[in-house]
Amino acid sequence: MQLAVEVPIPELKNFEDVVDFDFCLAHLCEDKSYKQYFKDRAAMGRMVFLDNSVWELSHPLSQGQLIKLGKEIGATHIVSPDILDDCRRTVANAEEFIQDVSFCTPVGVVQGQTNDERIECYTALVLLGYRFISFPLTPLLPQIEREEERVKLFKTLRSRRLHSPNVKYHLMTLDVVATLWTYANYGVAYVDTRLPIHCARQGKLLTEATVRPPKQPLDLTKPFSDEIRLMAIENVRRLAELCAKTRKKNGNKK
Repeated sequence: MQLAVEVPIPELKNFEDVVDFDFCLAHLCEDKSYKQYFKDRAAMGRMVFLDNSVWELSHPLSQGQLIKLGKEIGATHIVSPDILDDCRRTVANAEEFIQDVSFCTPVGVVQGQTNDERIECYTALVLLGYRFISFPLTPLLPQIEREEERVKLFKTLRSRRLHSPNVKYHLMTLDVVATLWTYANYGVAYVDTRLPIHCARQGKLLTEATVRPPKQPLDLTKPFSDEIRLMAIENVRRLAELCAKTRKKNGNKK
């Protein structure tokens, strides 16, 4: 499994050697240094994943804004404008989005209030031609329960034989480290998360038993203290090692 971590703007360069791909939040590109950083990373041939910032803003940037920004920074992947827990509107946006994105990989997002709705959304995205699909956690459930719900979703996709070998799977955030092995067995190849950062801010080292601590606001414009920075880098290294082990176990290096 390939790993990306969301860190504050002043910390980007401190973490660039411990992540596998680069995760860019669209709304932060108002900051010129942030935008230039990802433009430079794309120029180096890195995978640059442009997110639509729906979690941060409660609404995604528009299709036009995302396409314009994606071209400007040279994004390799752009997330379609999804609507939190809304299958119908997410699919409608995805249908329009994929028709206008030919210069990079369009990313569909599975949304819905129940797993049946999420399966409906996933199926629609595949039929629309999406070959890279993200699976977020639902904000409707507590942390451990929402991770369990996502695992059930993958189990159902497999049992109903809806899993497609031609589609790459991505996890939007991770709350329970131990589930990495389960997700890897279901073919998940990419994950982005703030989990190592949240742990460091509470003075905790990440292990396979780590569950995300209670959510605290993270100001993505302010640097860490030296102590938090060192622990955060160590936590990312630990999670990256676990992700690498899942790749080795499954013979999946991409």
